[in-house]
Amino acid sequence: MNIAILLAAGKGERLRANVEKPLVELEGQPLFSYCLDTFEKHPLIDYIVLVINEELEDIYRSYINEKHYSKVLAIIGGGKTRHQSSKHAVEFLKDFANDNDLIIIHDADRILLHPDDLTKTILRAKETGATSLCKKVTSSYAIIENDHINCYVDRDKLIEIETPQIFTFKIFMESLSKAKHKNYSDDASILVDSNIKVSFVCSEHPNIKITNPKDLETCKHLLGR
Repeated sequence: MNIAILLAAGKGERLRANVEKPLVELEGQPLFSYCLDTFEKHPLIDYIVLVINEELEDIYRSYINEKHYSKVLAIIGGGKTRHQSSKHAVEFLKDFANDNDLIIIHDADRILLHPDDLTKTILRAKETGATSLCKKVTSSYAIIENDHINCYVDRDKLIEIETPQIFTFKIFMESLSKAKHKNYSDDASILVDSNIKVSFVCSEHPNIKITNPKDLETCKHLLGR
C-alpha cells in the first residue's frame, strides 16, 4: 500500500498573499489541489493524508467534497513546523499502515510534480526502503569564511533535495524514535541523522518550491506550456 502525505499547513509569509499559501489560487485553482490531483490520478497511490492548518479545515473539506476526491483518507491538523506536521501524519497512520507500506511525503507548494518523477521515486523506494527526489546541481558552489571565498565544492558530489521523499513506514517510524532534534528541514534528513541510507532519484521535470511571488509567476508560465 502506498500512502501519500501532502503537507499543506504552511503559512507562506514570503509569498505576501491575503490567504495562507496552500489556498493561494493559480490559474483558478488553489495551490494545494495541484498535487492532490496528481496523487488522485496516479495509479500507484492508494490513499492520501492531507495535513493542513486545522483552523481552515472547513475550507479544505468543502473543496475536497465538491471535487469528489476518492483517495483522501483523512484531513488532519499540522504542527508549528514542517517536521511536526509530517510526524503528526505518520503517527495518525500507526493503526492503519503496515511496516512495509510506503509513505510518500510531499510539500504542497511543489505543485509541478510530474507523474513520471513520482513513479520513478516510488519504484526506487520499493527497492531501497528510503528515497528522495532531487535535482542535479549545475552551478558552482563555494564555502565562504570571513567574507571571502574559502574553497569550492565539487558539484558532482552535490544534489538539491526535493520532494517527494518516500520511506517504508517501519523505517520512518524507527528514525523518528531516534531523532536528535526538534526540527528538520526535510524528512530524509531525519533518516540520515539516524545513519539510515537514503537513495535518490534525479527529477527530469521542473519541481520548484513556491516561496515568493516570482516562483508563483514561474509556475504560471510552466503550467501554460
